[in-house]
Amino acid sequence: MHKLERPSDVIRGFTPAWFTVNMGTGLAGLLLYKFPYPWSPLRYISMAIALFNLILFALFSVIFLWRLVRHQDLHRILLHPQMSMALGAIPMGFSTLIISLVTMITPYGAPWVPVLSLVLWAVNVALSVLTLFIVPLAVITHQEQTLEKVNATMVLPIVPAIVVASTGGVVSSIYNGAIATAVIV
Repeated sequence: MHKLERPSDVIRGFTPAWFTVNMGTGLAGLLLYKFPYPWSPLRYISMAIALFNLILFALFSVIFLWRLVRHQDLHRILLHPQMSMALGAIPMGFSTLIISLVTMITPYGAPWVPVLSLVLWAVNVALSVLTLFIVPLAVITHQEQTLEKVNATMVLPIVPAIVVASTGGVVSSIYNGAIATAVIV
């Protein structure tokens, strides 16, 4: 490993693939929360993991946005064969936060959870749709496609749409009637 010349090299080297750390941390917290054998300290541990996941997501988002603003290289990321495929990790990591919010906070009767989760889910849908259309468009129009270069990562932009749809199912579970139906549809 080589030494970084400047601290700003950390920002320049930050890729969307770091959001997969957020995905794994969120899933670990959710799995512990839903663990089938009741042990109350496990619930608090899982809530601490969810809080840590929120801090990670906020940190990663700030670093990534700082990179985009400072270096103005969104176009470079979209044209990169691997980095562009990892953009879908952002809405998928965000989904773990929304599911944690609904699953862990709703039982405590917080009245703001349904509205906040619906708004966050709508933002997540927008991020997912952006990755669903923009990433494949950039790949098709700007990268040379040959049979030798095609691999399984080409289907990754589709995955966030599936994850966000399942997150919508979790969000709709705290609503009744027309709102729940609209979220599902």
